[in-house]
Amino acid sequence: MPGWRPPLPHMAARPTKAWRARRCRPMPKRHPDHQPLRSCAVCRSVHPKREMTRLVRRADGSVSVDPSGKAAGRGTYLCDDPACHEPARLADGVRRTLDVAVEPDALIAEVTHASA
Repeated sequence: MPGWRPPLPHMAARPTKAWRARRCRPMPKRHPDHQPLRSCAVCRSVHPKREMTRLVRRADGSVSVDPSGKAAGRGTYLCDDPACHEPARLADGVRRTLDVAVEPDALIAEVTHASA
């Protein structure tokens, strides 16, 4: 390595391949049956991420459904339980998790439209 200098005086010798192999270990792989879990914003029950609906608060403060799960912004998840889609409970859960006041009826319409 041209221009290589030891970071400390006691490390005058260049790093060996064996040292690099021990030092630069690959990350352990996930188990093939791994599924990310998320909790519902309303009932706080835990379900696999793919079974839940993601809501996202965008930079302008609007809340919308994120079907891709990759939209920028702070996100929260809803399960498919009908009790979690009651307007008052849904608005309270979204307000608590996303820290924004929402119109319950508009949010219910968007969630039911996205899940249909």
